[in-house]
Amino acid sequence: MQEANLQLLKEVTESVALDSCRWAWLRLGLAYLDTGDSTAAVTAFQSALRSDPNDLHCWECLGDAYSSRGSYTAALKAYSKAIELDPDSMYCMYQVASLKQTVGQYTESIVEYQLILERFPDYVPALKGYAEARLLQAKAWLLQYLDGRVVDACEVILETLARAVGLQPRFSCLWKLAADTCSLVRRLPVEGLLVGVPDRLLQQRSEERHASLLGKDAMLSLASKCYGRALTLQPDCSNLWHDLGVSYYHQALCTEKVAQKTELLNKAVQALKKAISLNPCDHSLWNALGVIAISKEIGKLDLAQHAFLKSIEVEQSNVVAWTNLGTLYLIGKNPQLAHEAFKVISYLEYSEFIISGLLSF
Repeated sequence: MQEANLQLLKEVTESVALDSCRWAWLRLGLAYLDTGDSTAAVTAFQSALRSDPNDLHCWECLGDAYSSRGSYTAALKAYSKAIELDPDSMYCMYQVASLKQTVGQYTESIVEYQLILERFPDYVPALKGYAEARLLQAKAWLLQYLDGRVVDACEVILETLARAVGLQPRFSCLWKLAADTCSLVRRLPVEGLLVGVPDRLLQQRSEERHASLLGKDAMLSLASKCYGRALTLQPDCSNLWHDLGVSYYHQALCTEKVAQKTELLNKAVQALKKAISLNPCDHSLWNALGVIAISKEIGKLDLAQHAFLKSIEVEQSNVVAWTNLGTLYLIGKNPQLAHEAFKVISYLEYSEFIISGLLSF
């Protein structure tokens, strides 16, 4: 049916004058987009625009085609032209903000999202996009050791997400984004760390303007709760189970109570096992399980070895798993196997680790 539609539209565009078949070029471009042929779609939409350069929908579609092809600069120009024709086009405004976020222009993306929210304050995709852009910006600041800016960004993000979940509490992506934001503090020092968190995220109250100050431990605990909330909405998502397991792991690292640490690590192991049962072909899940199993409090070296080997089995060019496996052999006082594991890394065209050289002494 799809092929017949394409053939019919091609015949029309080839046999009828351009001015008389703009509709056919537009539909041909949409048909190409449906089949994944973005380049052909771009050509079709450009032909339609030659007939009418002021066709808003053609500019929107051209932007979609460029974006699908990965030509983000061209897509931005197309959407910007559409906004010139219709300044109220929320779709194009959102696409511009999203594309700037995609290409790493976080500051510009944030400004674009703010412009949307000034006009459409309850538009949940813009609230989510704004929070995502701020989170990516905060991660960049984290690498620059701008801890104060990171904390301020976390507060803004969580306030934005409190508004979003107030509008759409059943969107799991919003709860995951809140959890990712809370998890960001794991890289910050404990001393003096306090983050303002809206009560809506803590107790699902309606007064989202009311906030509580949380320290690092409480923030990491909230991260696990938010991942859990996301999982109630999307229980078969292996990535969410992975994130929950890693969250429990980071909680455990931040507590000095042995019993609590062990309990959290056991929860982490169970969460990662659940993730693996849902997606056993993801090497990162196996590797994460191995890292937690090798911890002092768990101490399941056999499980860790099995997990690292399964990770390598799934993805043989897995340098991280090979490195972890070598480290496991060092812990088990087996330097020969450790040397063999580290040596594989050089075969994979990576720089040889210093530890591999130390084993020769």
